[in-house]
Amino acid sequence: MVKSCAYWISLKGRQDTKNDKTVTIEIPGENVLTPDVLLKLVEDEADNKNRLLSLNEPFE
Repeated sequence: MVKSCAYWISLKGRQDTKNDKTVTIEIPGENVLTPDVLLKLVEDEADNKNRLLSLNEPFE
């Protein structure tokens, strides 16, 4: 067991499950959550939302 370490995985696009008790997922060992990774994830999500919001603006 590794202490003082967090891992992440995106569930976006994953298939829904009918199991409402427990769900097991596999998280790759290389998905260590560091401050740099967290910042990149937040920035990427902000970029994605900005792209979606700009789709609603009228074309000039």
